Parts: sequence; C-alpha cells; structure tokens
Amino acid sequence: MSRRWFILTSLLCAPLAVAADARWLEPEWVKVRRFRVGTNKPTHRLVHFTDIHHKGDCAYLLSVVNKVNALSPDIVCFTADLIEESKYLPEAL
Repeated sequence: MSRRWFILTSLLCAPLAVAADARWLEPEWVKVRRFRVGTNKPTHRLVHFTDIHHKGDCAYLLSVVNKVNALSPDIVCFTADLIEESKYLPEAL
C-alpha cells in the first residue's frame, strides 16, 4: 500500500470511525475517576455525573444509578443533559 493510498483511506475512514464511536460506543460508556483533595483522610465523598441523555433506556439509567450508589456518596451532583426530551423527565427523576 502506498503512502498516498494510506493517507487517502485514513482521511475517508476517520469521519466514519468518529460517527461509529459517537453512535454505538460512547452513549453507554461510563467513566469513573477518583480524585483525592489534600493529603488527609477524606471526610466527604462527592459524586458528579453529567451528560446522561436519557432516551427511555431504563436499564442503562438504572446501571448508572447503581454505579453512583456503589460509591457511597455523601453528595451527588449532576450537570448538563439529563434527558433528551421532556417526556422522559418523570422516569429520569
């Protein structure tokens, strides 16, 4: 395979790879990061989650809730997009 053919193929396939990631992988990807502030033993645990984009998939929403609860937080904060459409608000809350 020539360098020119490789570059052309890569440029044409990159948007497809990004779209596939956004459509099938990332929507159900839950990343947990742990941060410790200071050097002393923690006294409070804060969980922050964001961009749930609930669209009626109750099993996925329940899995997120279970992961949050498993962290035994003292405070839970969510930001950004919890739902996609207002009709999903009651079940998301």
